[in-house]
Amino acid sequence: MAPVKGTSSAILVDEFIFSGATSRAEVQFTLDELDSTNIDSSAMEYIAGLKSMSISQNGYFTGGDANGVADELHDRLGVNGAIVTYLPLKNTNGSPAYTIPDAFNSNLPISAEASSIITMNGQWSASEGGKRGLLIAYNLELTATGNQTAIDFASAGSAGGYAYLHVHSIDDDEDGTSTDTILKVQSSSDNSTFADEATFTFSATGGFSAALSGTVNRYIRLSTTDLGGATSLKVTLIVVVENVTM
Repeated sequence: MAPVKGTSSAILVDEFIFSGATSRAEVQFTLDELDSTNIDSSAMEYIAGLKSMSISQNGYFTGGDANGVADELHDRLGVNGAIVTYLPLKNTNGSPAYTIPDAFNSNLPISAEASSIITMNGQWSASEGGKRGLLIAYNLELTATGNQTAIDFASAGSAGGYAYLHVHSIDDDEDGTSTDTILKVQSSSDNSTFADEATFTFSATGGFSAALSGTVNRYIRLSTTDLGGATSLKVTLIVVVENVTM
């Protein structure tokens, strides 16, 4: 496999995209180790405990504008509710995606590394950890109703899953609004006949999540049912299938 540049990555915080060109990311999985040694043990014994995931974001400070790293990290310092996704390969649908669905920023060091360069770092964490899914579409522009190309998850899941939607802009505006835009997550066993698995109904940009239940078939796609009066939307969709992408 050819080397992949770090600039092929992106960090998504609700509607905002921080490119790998100015933000470096690191995903860390942590598993607690619990002492299970008992009186019959011949040596120390341990068992796996709770697992967690965090996403570290290290980027350049570019100003206090509404979509700048400064405001987004500061506004979410200790405040749950952000949907944060790290995409190692943002332009490759079907590639791994790491999402913390109820994230807060737990770290905010600011430093002047050199002349004209100020860095601001953050660490996204959540009490319930994160999810590993697959990228269905990245920053995709939708201008009409219809179906997108499905992604093959290789196998079906029987225990549901999750879908995470980042709505980046509505009518080219990060603060844009619509009236009940409807997007659906659909799955199929044969990449021909699809059934609804989750529905997103929204009227503004931001991050959204939905649960999938029961059987989720191997081919998964995004379907646009209603633009909600908007002429265009830009969205990113990540889908997690339990016991398949976990």
